[in-house]
Amino acid sequence: MSEKWEIVGKAKKSKSSVAMKDSPDKKGSSGLGKKPTYEEILPKYALKNIRIDNVNKENKKPNNGTVKSAKKVEKVNQPQPAKVKGVSVPRKPANIEAAFEQFNTADLDADIEVMKANFPNNHLVWLKGLCAYLNSKLNVKNQPSLTDKPANYPSNIVPENVKAIIYNLLNEAGHANVQYFFDQTLTSLAMDLSNNVNCIGHSILLQLIAHEWPTVCVQNLAKNAILRNSYQNRSSIGLSLLWALGQGGYKDATVGCRVWQNIMVPVLEMKSYSKWVCEYVYRMLNAANDSINLVQSEFFTIFDELLLQRNGLPKDCQKLLTSSASVFLSKYIKSASKLHNVFLTLFKRLNAPKTIALEPALIECLVEESECFKVWKMHYRKNIVESKQLLSYLGRNWTNLPSSIKQNPNLKDFLGYIQLQNGSFKPQDQQVHEEIIESVQSIQGLQEKSQKKTKSSSSICPWLFGSFLLIGIISSLLAYDTHIHGGVFAKSATGKFLQQTGTLPYVEVAWTKTMSTSARGYQWAEKNVPVYVNQTCTAVQPYTAFLRDAGIVGWNFVLDRCEAVKLVVLEKTPIVVNFIDQYAPGFPLKIQEFSISLWKGLCSSSAYVYHSSCDFFKTKVFVGNLSPENLSKALNQTQIAAAEYYSWFHKKVDAYAKIQ
Repeated sequence: MSEKWEIVGKAKKSKSSVAMKDSPDKKGSSGLGKKPTYEEILPKYALKNIRIDNVNKENKKPNNGTVKSAKKVEKVNQPQPAKVKGVSVPRKPANIEAAFEQFNTADLDADIEVMKANFPNNHLVWLKGLCAYLNSKLNVKNQPSLTDKPANYPSNIVPENVKAIIYNLLNEAGHANVQYFFDQTLTSLAMDLSNNVNCIGHSILLQLIAHEWPTVCVQNLAKNAILRNSYQNRSSIGLSLLWALGQGGYKDATVGCRVWQNIMVPVLEMKSYSKWVCEYVYRMLNAANDSINLVQSEFFTIFDELLLQRNGLPKDCQKLLTSSASVFLSKYIKSASKLHNVFLTLFKRLNAPKTIALEPALIECLVEESECFKVWKMHYRKNIVESKQLLSYLGRNWTNLPSSIKQNPNLKDFLGYIQLQNGSFKPQDQQVHEEIIESVQSIQGLQEKSQKKTKSSSSICPWLFGSFLLIGIISSLLAYDTHIHGGVFAKSATGKFLQQTGTLPYVEVAWTKTMSTSARGYQWAEKNVPVYVNQTCTAVQPYTAFLRDAGIVGWNFVLDRCEAVKLVVLEKTPIVVNFIDQYAPGFPLKIQEFSISLWKGLCSSSAYVYHSSCDFFKTKVFVGNLSPENLSKALNQTQIAAAEYYSWFHKKVDAYAKIQ
């Protein structure tokens, strides 16, 4: 024990000890020519503390000079970064974006190859090594909860080549290993944050795994709840755990709802979690897909939690939960299979105190599933007050309702059913029943009006067709009248009538303007339309080739399936024939003989029809006016006439196009 140095802070030095330090015996006992210094014996950090303590002891009265001297001593003893001539030491990045700018993908590939060589087929070691590599290279200040960033941060700033490497490693590991790695990384994230160790790599891997495999967030909810309980009093760590578990909800609303219900609701009323938890469920429901695959009991549990009025929550958080409840209800109705059960539960809640309007959701149920009308009809007499509220809503908001509910025959039948229900009502319900009858009559009137409007709008089409037909007939009569009077419009009966009334010059001017504009339009189309057609063909060509290749692949697939079916038939036919022959001897032989005779009859009939058709065309059709010579002459004359007409048409177009 005597060989070790022990220093007790703030111990007063005696004069004898000072004398011993300066004595010649001490100097000689060292075996060297000089006294050992403190730097040679004590660590640097101990020396630094001793010097500062000595300065404070010698200067008991605080003044500016002593403070400056202490700071100067501390500054001198601080370790300075090593500076190498010609080599620039990289600075620590300020954020994750700057860290990824210095990231080297080649080093990551090499590191992974080394791990694979040292630990073959050990996927968990590879993933842990990848996580350690990211933590070491992304050496920035921890941002555990990332609440002030977008929902997809920091995965949105990860380079695509780095993402590809990560996803390849995760896919090689398989779902079971990924699930285990996710749970272990979640625990490591909490421990590293507790020890203030760099853990940005944990956050990135957890987010990428949750986005690609959302169900990993809900596989071990009980274990994750225990982990949350362990760190919920340290809000920075608790928020980071909630953030990591909630990432799967942005891709799958079902996962997000279960995580919110089981992990986040227990800490909802804690002051440091309230705002983030309320904002999460609102962002998640608006960002995720529309499919919510929850059983009805789960749905109403979460729905009631969203609508529950909590005194400990701020008003803005309560509004977010209420808005989230409306979105949650609408998305669940669009994806639920048995809506009539949901309709009945919501229908019975109409008269209860509520924070959101349930009538739009009930209307949506009626639109999506006609079975809801039957449920409403069955529970009409037991829930007459709720029926009154829903019918009143229908009457007030008729113009804003979708056409599918306005013209729904089930609604019309239900309204007729209500009018027939004039049986015995309780005295207290009699007035409500009368109000219902008034609402029904008003809705029926609105229905009739909408049907009349539909009929009037559908009658536009015949009028439009009749107008075009009338214009075509008039144009044909005018053309015939002009043709029989030498092709001069002024000499025709119509032209003479217009000339007598004095409107012929105006008609000629309007006709000339119309023909001139049409001619210029035709010339523009003749010049530019082929160019646009070629551009369209060029743009569509890859898609056409893809469709052609897809068709070939599909046709080959069908042929392969047909060959497989053919082989199966050939293989099973003897077995089936033997089986039938056991119970009906001779029956397969009769079927075979009948099939052969039928096939011979079809072949002979087809040959007879073919020969008869050939004889008919030779003797009746291809002779006289329909002989090949006459047909070729007619074709040539048609081509000559078409060429002459095309030339005449172009001359007319050029002539009219020059008229201004």
